Amino acid sequence: MTTPHPEEIRFAVVLNGGVSLAVWMGGVVLELDRLTRAMPDGDPAYRAMLNLVDGTARADVITGTSAGGINGAALALSQVNKKADLSALRNMWVEHGRFDELLRQPFKGQPPSLLRGDEYFLPRLEEALSGLTTEFEQVPSGKAPIDLRITTTLLNGVPKVSYDDLGQELPQTVHQGVFSFRRDPPDCGSSQDDFVNGENPKQHLVTRLALAARSTASFPFAFEPSHVPVPSDDESGMGKNASWYSEKADRARFAVDGGVLVNTPTKEALEAIDRMPAQGRVRRIMLLVFPHAPDRGEEPEQDEADDCPTALKIGGKLLGALYSQSGRTYVDRVEEHNRAAASRRTGRNALLNQLYDQDAKHLVPQLYRMARVLFGQYREVRIRYAAKQLAGRLFDDPNADTHRWSFERVRAAAEAGQRAWPQKTLPYVPDNPAPHTVLGEENCWPWGFTMADRLASATLDLLKRLVWVVPRGSEDADKLATLRQTLHKCRAAIRNERAFLDEGTSPCEPDKTYWLGRLKNYNDRLCKPDPRGTGARVRSEAGKIGDILLGAKDVLERVPETLDDMGGLKAWRELLNADQTFTECRKRLAGAELLLSRLLALEISATCVGDVAPTGLDQPVELMQVSLRAENPFAEQTRTPDDKAAGASLGRFSGFLKRSWRVNDWIWGRLDAATMLCRVVLSQERLHRQYTIEEKRGDTEEARTDAAARAIRELVTALFGSHPVQLKEEKRQKKIDALVADAIKELTEIYGKPVEELEPTAPKIAELVAWGLHMRIVSEDLGALKDAILADANDGANVRSSGALFVAQHAKLLDELEVQGRFDPAKEGMVDRAMKALTAFDQAKIGREPLGEEFTGDQMIRTAATAAAVAVSVLDSDQSGLGVAKPVTRTLRGATLLPYWAIIGLTKGSRIAQAGGLLAITLGAAMLMLAMFSLLPEGLTAPAAALGAGMLLTAFGYAALRSRTMLHGLVLLSPVIPLAVHAIVNTNDPKSTVGVVSLGGVAAVVVAMMILGSVPVVRRTPFALISDVWVNVVAKLMYGLAIALGAVIVAAPLIAPVRSVVDFAHDNRVLSAFVLDSVLIVAAVMTAWWQGQALKRWQVRKNDSSAKNDRIATSARIGQARSTIPARSSRWQYSATTGNAPSIFSTLGPAIGHRLPGPSFPHPATIR
Repeated sequence: MTTPHPEEIRFAVVLNGGVSLAVWMGGVVLELDRLTRAMPDGDPAYRAMLNLVDGTARADVITGTSAGGINGAALALSQVNKKADLSALRNMWVEHGRFDELLRQPFKGQPPSLLRGDEYFLPRLEEALSGLTTEFEQVPSGKAPIDLRITTTLLNGVPKVSYDDLGQELPQTVHQGVFSFRRDPPDCGSSQDDFVNGENPKQHLVTRLALAARSTASFPFAFEPSHVPVPSDDESGMGKNASWYSEKADRARFAVDGGVLVNTPTKEALEAIDRMPAQGRVRRIMLLVFPHAPDRGEEPEQDEADDCPTALKIGGKLLGALYSQSGRTYVDRVEEHNRAAASRRTGRNALLNQLYDQDAKHLVPQLYRMARVLFGQYREVRIRYAAKQLAGRLFDDPNADTHRWSFERVRAAAEAGQRAWPQKTLPYVPDNPAPHTVLGEENCWPWGFTMADRLASATLDLLKRLVWVVPRGSEDADKLATLRQTLHKCRAAIRNERAFLDEGTSPCEPDKTYWLGRLKNYNDRLCKPDPRGTGARVRSEAGKIGDILLGAKDVLERVPETLDDMGGLKAWRELLNADQTFTECRKRLAGAELLLSRLLALEISATCVGDVAPTGLDQPVELMQVSLRAENPFAEQTRTPDDKAAGASLGRFSGFLKRSWRVNDWIWGRLDAATMLCRVVLSQERLHRQYTIEEKRGDTEEARTDAAARAIRELVTALFGSHPVQLKEEKRQKKIDALVADAIKELTEIYGKPVEELEPTAPKIAELVAWGLHMRIVSEDLGALKDAILADANDGANVRSSGALFVAQHAKLLDELEVQGRFDPAKEGMVDRAMKALTAFDQAKIGREPLGEEFTGDQMIRTAATAAAVAVSVLDSDQSGLGVAKPVTRTLRGATLLPYWAIIGLTKGSRIAQAGGLLAITLGAAMLMLAMFSLLPEGLTAPAAALGAGMLLTAFGYAALRSRTMLHGLVLLSPVIPLAVHAIVNTNDPKSTVGVVSLGGVAAVVVAMMILGSVPVVRRTPFALISDVWVNVVAKLMYGLAIALGAVIVAAPLIAPVRSVVDFAHDNRVLSAFVLDSVLIVAAVMTAWWQGQALKRWQVRKNDSSAKNDRIATSARIGQARSTIPARSSRWQYSATTGNAPSIFSTLGPAIGHRLPGPSFPHPATIR
């Protein structure tokens, strides 16, 4: 059962950059979004887990860089819309994250970059974000406040001028930019709402949000820089959402990837955390989403003095240092924040507890005595602190005049102004400490804004402690929630009054005179009685804080003293409930003013003895990381980042190459996130607290065991549909039963341990919940993975890949998942099916598909050729800045044109396109040979030779990629070498008859090109193929000699006619060459087609030597499949005589043809 006000688990999400690992991060934010939507009627597994700790979750602070900025924008939109479906991100990444779509068209216009940014990427982002608002129902800002910050890098920075202590200018240029989108809660004193503002965000926000996402993910050189309009009138463009906005100038800028300067925006997240007030128990977690988090590694070897690095190494190390600096996570800032927050909290509470331990009965008199003794020191601390704060706020004001003033100089002037104040008391420090001056005269407030804020902070600390020990569902829980809400409104009102007072000061030179003037204005507004003045309003808010203290005292009286240790309430109970002192009686202090007086004495003393000056940021932040290193309980074979992520190669760009790789990374992002979120939520301290508060029976071993068994039984029923879990496979049944038993044991131990001995998380319970979440995830997404694998095959990907094997091997399981509908563990067979799916996905190892093997497929070759052609186009573009090298780049561009189209033709699915590509290669080879033997007119020889050489290299590269070895190309091109030598030697010999030789050379190269163009994915080198043939040579030698002898006998009568033809050819060499070349070209095309058909066949040698070899049909253009398909019906049989070979696509699924029947899978070494 949940309470109206359970503990809030608030996530500050920091999303790292990761290029194509953005897809993995998309899976992470989907699971986080599911967790935040679990209560009251969301995902049952997450809901059961949150019920166990009596919690709810929300993501109210989101910061992102590069790929993380895109996912952060989507998460923020989803948080404010009840009807948003963040799973739509998967389709965006799968369909629109393809290199084929992102790459520009080669040889068109003047491209500024490889990928289409504003032309394609920006519209797709806007389309995806707009889709999250199609059906819109806003979540109230009190439940879903948002502070979204997205970083970017400005190519042309914005000026910033500082000054040294002599007044000299220290100009700087700031290149880091931040896009900020806020939705403030109603009780923070601000009504800013960039997300909803009473209307659908599609109408005013999506365009700006898409531009911010496009700008933060503009990877240099891959995308063109993003233009960000930031006009001074704020009527159009990004306006005040950009950190570099200025009312004085139009600051439109070109921006690139935010990860260039800061790849992990931790600082921005910390700044946003304090803006989020709470109405209940709050646990603040900074979730660092860092997919490629490195391992610790080894200590590098020491540098030897006599081993100075080379200039090249120095340059590489410098680049590495710069990259490493931008990639820092800056988690040390979180540690600094927690130390400061702890010093503020522990300073106050440590002092209170120490006084209580020394003499509990005289705690209040001791506090008053200490406040009087330390009051002079308190005045000194406040002067120094006020000067520091005033100087800081002045430099934060963009309209302030700090010309020729450094921070230290301003601070010193502010301090001098405080000390030169002519009156006896400062406007924020009265002449006497508490108790009798706690509220001073009517309609004024003599203690200043800082003390009012600190009184609110101390009261908030007390309310937090009470919330920890108040029973769920009680009236006191509701009362505390109301008190906290009122307190936050008081705190916001006090801060607004300070901001209003600061706005009333006119900017001028910040010298001592200026600060004296400000202090006079401060004194007039706060310390002079005025029923409608600032002092009266602040005094009223302070009085409300006293009333809140009185309400907290009332709640504390009903809390059992046995729970004081858990909440740290012993000293607080004495402070609030102690009898009146003599001075309090004499001053007639009672009720709220009495409690406020005691709290004021505590704050005066704590300010003097605390470790640091107060900052207001007194909320601790727990740091948790989600990365590919997460260990998932179901995974036995896919465990490391290299095993999981397909998008981690090629500088983390590889995910853009295949749909199946992106879906694979999406699934692993969800799985890794689910595992880590379970560990984060299931805090042992929270579990222990719930048991201590709720259990009414005695704290015995039997009671703890019963309570643990009951809690786990409810959890298991929600996760698996029943308790005990019923599975068909014995191995899985034993594993889950053992895990359930371990979870009960772990929870029993947690209930019985002292709080100080508890660990951060409950690993066994977290593992149990993760199983339930993982079953749902694979049930939802494996269908999309299958479709992506089929689509990749249709595009020409390697059909021998692990993905193709996965689809073929688990066709029946995938079909069942597709038709079962939404995962419901209570339905028969669903849990067993999901367990099988987890095992299958673990064993698929799609993330480990070798990149080299993928480059044997048409899809990769086509993508590589297009990328190379676009790169050449960019180099030749006016945008490249290489105008001096224009002749070279233009020549390179022209030489690339025909090879590019030849590769595109060879890798397209159309037979006409393939024939065209093959014809281009053979024509190029023929032109090269004709040029080599001087059979072309003089003016055409050089262009023909260059074109032919280019096509020859194209064929060579294509064959090398398809076969994954250069030996095939070297063997097949070896005839060119002697022909070239012969042509060079005999070129100048007029008596030499080169026609026949040249035609022979042309024929040889044409045949070689024909074979290269038709070559399938060969798994063995030519020498291995020759060795296979050699075993039959001896057996066939006599048969071959007999055929040769018969041929000689038959050919003898034809010698004379042939001699006549040769003589005619010699006398008419040009005509003969033309005729024979034409015949050879036609023969080449026909033979290429025939060879392409013949090479569709491949054989699998089965492990059982007695079994016959099954012949499987596949497409010559995408290579050979790894699986064996038994001939279960006549349509699967292949006839070597008829050549009726069905396409491999007809075997891969309904999107293309029919499904594969259940195949058997030989070891790869047996495939030939």
